[in-house]
Amino acid sequence: MEKIRKKIKIAGERIDKYLALDLAMPRNQVQKMIKSSKILVNNEPVTVNYRLKLDDEILIQQETEFDEIKKIKKEVKTINKNYELIDKQKDYLIINKPAGLIVHGGTSIKGATLVDLLLADYPELAKTGEDPARPGIIHRLDSMVSGLMIIPRTQEFFDHIKEQFQKRTIKKKYLALVYGEIAKNYDEINFPMKRSSQGFKMAALAITKKGKQNEDGKKAISEFEVKKRFIGYTLVEVKIKTGRTHQVRVHMSAYGYPLLGDSLYNTRKTRDKNEKFNLNRVFLVASNLGFVDLAGEEKNYTLDLPKEMENFINQLTEIKNSEIL
Repeated sequence: MEKIRKKIKIAGERIDKYLALDLAMPRNQVQKMIKSSKILVNNEPVTVNYRLKLDDEILIQQETEFDEIKKIKKEVKTINKNYELIDKQKDYLIINKPAGLIVHGGTSIKGATLVDLLLADYPELAKTGEDPARPGIIHRLDSMVSGLMIIPRTQEFFDHIKEQFQKRTIKKKYLALVYGEIAKNYDEINFPMKRSSQGFKMAALAITKKGKQNEDGKKAISEFEVKKRFIGYTLVEVKIKTGRTHQVRVHMSAYGYPLLGDSLYNTRKTRDKNEKFNLNRVFLVASNLGFVDLAGEEKNYTLDLPKEMENFINQLTEIKNSEIL
């Protein structure tokens, strides 16, 4: 156990925010330490929203950095949920996030997250981004979805990529296996989306309301192209023009073709099939990611299907002459 003492010279900062930056630790981890009295101010316990005063002395009782890293690595390797490094540049990382690994922590999140692993390997990420609880995170993937993510290593690159997301110039494509045989080779889905009344999921809305454009919800546009058809299933490539929460899953389900393995956006029939197949993931992978780097050069990264998706597809009966590309 290591004891660290810090004398505060700048007043007014929340203790959890200050220490998350100073110690290069996830904010939720700092909050847990405060709540368990492993962090004291002037030898007294405080709340997570305590604002520091001049000359406050913080006492931090923690395991060493190397012990923390070993613990995180061991925990994740035990459940075989480590990320894959695809490319490493001075300004950014490209990684393949596996299904089952949560991107960042929250009040109800337990165990190691992608942020924990990234900080263990690249501590400088703690000073990158807009939220100390989500260092280096500019976009996310659902926990049970796998695929490509870009991780900025500098604030300059974070701001550069953020602008591309805001202008919707980032190129993102997904491969998905859905229930049903889609007749069209290509289509655009533009149902508006908003948070459902249940709170924990999103809802697709009708495009029109009382004969007029539906102004409820947020604009959401997805395009899909059929790659292969199977008896009872279709493999599609989906390109999203907006980045709404669960957008691909919501849009394909509302279109009438829910994704395999999706326990949230489905029908009773497909839910029963999910349980029968015991898929343990959503059959969706962020397979293509394109952007412009700081030098103005276009970058493009592509992934093949994960093994579990490939193995499942190999068991399906392909419809003859179904291959589109």
